[in-house]
Amino acid sequence: MSEKIDRLAPCLVTLKSLKPAQRRLLLKFCDKNHIRAFEEVLLNIVKNTAKLSETDKKIFQRWKKPLKLLVLKKYPVKYKRDLLLQKGGFFAALLPILVSVVGFVLSR
Repeated sequence: MSEKIDRLAPCLVTLKSLKPAQRRLLLKFCDKNHIRAFEEVLLNIVKNTAKLSETDKKIFQRWKKPLKLLVLKKYPVKYKRDLLLQKGGFFAALLPILVSVVGFVLSR
């Protein structure tokens, strides 16, 4: 798999264990390679390459528009970082699913 995803796995595990304020701070200062890795994992999910349960699909259906904006290459990294930092539970809801998808991709 991609080197980006290999480097993202420890970051995702760390993000999952942090409190929301700490998570936002870490995302605010992460480098663009991590944002690109998030983009790649979300692209796998949007293209249905990664297997998701029905409950996970419902969660992703709720956040369909921001997910598609994160996947598109035409938006700069700064815009994507702002999308990940937004309030409203978007990233917190996706984080457990992202960890499971990265684990699935790395196990191949």
